[in-house]
Formats: sequence, C-alpha cells, structure tokens
Amino acid sequence: MIVHDFTPPDYMDMGVRIGDAIHNLRSVLDASVWHLSILGSGQDPPPAINGRKPQFPIFDSVKEFESVGLDMIGSVEDAPGTIIKDSQPCYSRRNPREAHPLTLLARISNRDKHRVVVPMAVIPHTIESDSKIELDEGVEFLGIDYTDATLENGTVALTVRFDRPTRVNMNLGISTPITFNLVALGYSEGFAPYGEVVNAIAEETDAILRALRPFF
Repeated sequence: MIVHDFTPPDYMDMGVRIGDAIHNLRSVLDASVWHLSILGSGQDPPPAINGRKPQFPIFDSVKEFESVGLDMIGSVEDAPGTIIKDSQPCYSRRNPREAHPLTLLARISNRDKHRVVVPMAVIPHTIESDSKIELDEGVEFLGIDYTDATLENGTVALTVRFDRPTRVNMNLGISTPITFNLVALGYSEGFAPYGEVVNAIAEETDAILRALRPFF
C-alpha cells in the first residue's frame, strides 16, 4: 500500500512545542535539587561540588552516577538524596534501562536545549478493528508488515502478505500516531508514540516531586 495525497503535519512546530514541554519537566527537577542544595548547605547560591553545580542527575550507568551524579546532589541532605538516588535509571529494574522515562527525558531535553528541534514522525502503527480484507477462497492471510519510515507521498506504508497471488478487496482503517524518532535520539531503532512517552515522563516526574515535597 503506497501513500498518496498525504499532507504531513508541521513537524518543526510539533517538535518545538513538545520539546518545550519536555524541557519544562526537566527544569522542575533541576530547580528542586537547586533548592534542596540551598537548604542542605545553608548557602545561596549553593556550592559546586568538584566543579559540578547542583542539578538533578539522570544516569543509566551506576559508575557514571557515582563519579558524577553524586557530586550534583552533594549538598542535598541524606533523606531527599536517597530518593533522588533511588529514582535513577541505573538502579531501576526496568529492562532495558534506556527505556526508563528519565532516560528519555534526558535525551529529549538535551537535544532540545542545544537548539536542535526534537525529531517527530508520523508512521503507520496498527490496523483498526473494523477493517475488512476479502480474499479469494482458499487464500491464507499471512500478516501485515508496517514500514519503519516516516510517512510521505510515495512511501510504501505497509505490505499485506498472503500465501499466494490473489484478488483482494480491502477496507482498512490505519492508525498513524505522531511519534518520536528514537534513532535520532541515540537509540538503535524504533519510534515511540509521543503521547505515551510524554505521559510516562510526566508521571515519573510527578512521583519524584511528591516524594521530595516534605523536605522543602
């Protein structure tokens, strides 16, 4: 199935807006550590530890967290510091750790704040349940292969496979979510629906802030 007469969304505008939302979530975590560092050190501004100013660390490597991240929270008192440590992707049981919402937050925010627009895409995702495929008698439907490319005119959006040549009458409803291009964010492959990603990041951020609130 080849795409025709497709009008893509404004990827630049979408990337700017979503990047701004993600950056705000990152900023509120950094601001929390900054103020906890003021309370812990009794200094305003709080001191840099080994040249590293206070900010919320996000590491999927234990070694990097212990060598760098601990300095970022060096002025934070033990109890809130433990909450921040336990929130780290490197101590998570999620597999892989790269899929942790905070890891996604860091990668998207780092790309955005360095003035490169967050990469967005529209891809075919699933066939809707009310879709119909009518085949010649005896022909077996083998499956559907979706493209991993951004939709644009001329793109082969999907390939429907049968066990032999056949006449086909199809009425397909195809969901085409707006996604993050994970390859552009440093992952080896894939896309992720932006709504799911942003919601996961927002929920993780909210949980951390709720846990830290008693210490302000």
